[in-house]
Amino acid sequence: MAACAPLRGHANFVFCLAFCPRTNLLASGSFDESLRLWDLRTGQCIRAIPAHSEPITTLAFNGDGSLLATGSYDGLIRLWDVAGMGQCLKTIQEEGVPPVSCVRWAPNNRYLLAASLDSAVRLWDPISSRRMRTLRGHSNSRFCASTVFLAGENYRSTSDGISGNKNRNGFYDKTGKRRQLIACGGEEGKISLWDLESKTLVQELGGHKDLVLSLDAHPFSDKFVSGGSSIINTTSGSGALGDSKSGVEQLTGDFSLRFWSEHQNPQG
Repeated sequence: MAACAPLRGHANFVFCLAFCPRTNLLASGSFDESLRLWDLRTGQCIRAIPAHSEPITTLAFNGDGSLLATGSYDGLIRLWDVAGMGQCLKTIQEEGVPPVSCVRWAPNNRYLLAASLDSAVRLWDPISSRRMRTLRGHSNSRFCASTVFLAGENYRSTSDGISGNKNRNGFYDKTGKRRQLIACGGEEGKISLWDLESKTLVQELGGHKDLVLSLDAHPFSDKFVSGGSSIINTTSGSGALGDSKSGVEQLTGDFSLRFWSEHQNPQG
């Protein structure tokens, strides 16, 4: 695999990226508060949009690539017309405008899932801007953690690392009806799972030692993956990261990937 020519244009570091599922577009969001759309065939930036008033933290295309959702530290979720002129079609915000850390389209592309730094995950109807669900019970107020829809069928809490409500049929309720579960990382080494219909926190998956900021779910199976992170404690000083003169007092934590699957313990 060879490296392609770099795409340049942002004035600050790039925080999030998303490929369009149907075209040759790539979207990038930056701490320079801009959204850029790139044509991967030519390597040219076809649109540079001053999208938010604070750094952009998250991007997500819908299934047909016609809409792009962005989230930012300014607390706004915005929908962009990718197929047209790149106009902002909708702005969604929660009362108090907590910073948005992650947005995901629902599998049916009708709803948006958004995690924010007030320890909440919300489901939005992007057409009406109506908040459909608010999920709470995890800790996420400082770092951008991911949230995902889970697509499995019959997740079972077999790991010793699971605490809380040890429901043995996570994807089905007592009547046999299939649930839609939502997962979100957090700042206490746990992954929280909610039943979207009842808004109930049904499981907490342990195993990570520190922050859990990265999550992704397989689109067709019950599997999902989580990534551990760490808090860096610093003292005064200067120099390169990792250098004893840099002021880094401690760099410890969990840098593992853990795979979660139906009937299995976490691997990793």
